[in-house]
Amino acid sequence: MKNVWASSATGVSIATITLPSAEAADELITGLFRKTLIADVSNFEKVRKVYRISLTGSAEKNHKWEEIHRLQMVTSDERVPELIEECVDITKNEKADIIIRQLSGISHEYSKWVGLQTTEESEAFRVANSGITTTIPQDSKEYADKFSPQSRQEMAKN
Repeated sequence: MKNVWASSATGVSIATITLPSAEAADELITGLFRKTLIADVSNFEKVRKVYRISLTGSAEKNHKWEEIHRLQMVTSDERVPELIEECVDITKNEKADIIIRQLSGISHEYSKWVGLQTTEESEAFRVANSGITTTIPQDSKEYADKFSPQSRQEMAKN
C-alpha cells in the first residue's frame, strides 16, 4: 500500500475513522500512539451519524440514526499506509470508515512537529541521540500509556 499514497505539499494528513464505542476508540488511540503513527488526535464521543438506507419511499422512514465515536488524527503523509493497516488490524474491521485528507496549508513548525511525532521508533531513537533538540509538548508513548483503556478505568474508579 505504501506505493499508492502520494505526498501533499505540507507532508501532513488528517485521518478520520468512525468507531462503535469509547472502548474501541481508546484501544485504537493507544495502539497508534504506541507505534508513533499519529501526532495528535481529537476524540469525538457520542456523535450522531445520520445516513440514508433506501432511495425509495418517504424520507422519514429511509434514514438511520446511530450514535458513534469519531477520531480525527494528524499524521505524516509517509505514515498514512501504515496508519490505515494498523486501524484495520486493531479494529479487526477491513471495511472501517477511514477518510484521509491531505492538508494544503500549515505552518512550517507544525509540519516539522508532526514529522517528528510520527517518525518510526528506530529513526526517532537515532534523532533523539544525535543532539538535535526540539520542543515537543508530549512524548507520544507517555501519552499512550497515560490514556490507555486500563489507565482510564483506574482514573474512573478514583
